[in-house]
Amino acid sequence: AAETCRSYLKGRALSPEILEKFQLGWSLPEWQGLADFLRRSGFNLKLAADIGLVVANDRGGFYDRFRGRLMFPIANMSGQVIAFGGRIIGDEDAAKYINSSDSILYKKGDNLYGLYEARRAIAVHESVFLTEGYMDVLTLHQFGYENSCGVLGTALTDEQVRRLAGFCSTFELIFDGDAPGRKAAFRAAEMVLCKGLRCNVVLLPEKVDIDELLHNQGKEAFDELRRFAPDGLDFCIRMLSSQFAPKEILEWIRGFIEKIEYPELLTQYVSRLSQALDLDESEIRQKARKTQAEAGKTKQKDSS
Repeated sequence: AAETCRSYLKGRALSPEILEKFQLGWSLPEWQGLADFLRRSGFNLKLAADIGLVVANDRGGFYDRFRGRLMFPIANMSGQVIAFGGRIIGDEDAAKYINSSDSILYKKGDNLYGLYEARRAIAVHESVFLTEGYMDVLTLHQFGYENSCGVLGTALTDEQVRRLAGFCSTFELIFDGDAPGRKAAFRAAEMVLCKGLRCNVVLLPEKVDIDELLHNQGKEAFDELRRFAPDGLDFCIRMLSSQFAPKEILEWIRGFIEKIEYPELLTQYVSRLSQALDLDESEIRQKARKTQAEAGKTKQKDSS
């Protein structure tokens, strides 16, 4: 029944070891295959709907949420599956990917795809490769970058950064080289820097994802991109210089300063920003102190 999916995976050149490691699977194309199985097995279909496995219809029945899809299990830090991503195989009219919605078990902004499988390697290397797609994570692992995980269909969140910061202090952000990818990398770098963590931004060539790069050009091409990847603040400065008006630059700096969690980093950040963007360093320092003082008062007020 899964021959179509096996053929697709063979074409993507994923090894049997990776398929086993990440427990990839197949959802039947039938409308009620899983619903019927759960019912026969004595499970409560309302609970199955609450956690996003099936969907309730207007007539009081249930149908499968994932149909005819390659399934990517998403595990918590105990290795228990708490959600799924599903890629359509064969039906070109359906959405390419669908994901479990938030439930009592799962909140996508708090979890990362592949973190359970990558956790030991991240701790050993004291760094993480952070990317966007399911396939990108699998390919990185297959090529030996086992300290890799991915965001789950959303922009990077504070909680995801905090979770990763429990394992390491260095991030390598891997994003597409097109305009949306650069914007996503800009937001992610800002978030990582504000938490006092190190990061580099590895931008891929336009219209090439990490899966294609590694399979077609090999590790050498990827490592070359890494070698010349700017650090997070340099990348932000480049984006500010090329994409932002002067007023927007000042507004971004103010917001960035406000979000910095370690005031000791202000001197370093302000110095680099002012020199690179040709701004008055003393004036930015003065505004930074004022912004930090206002942020401190707001935190005190909120805590009381």
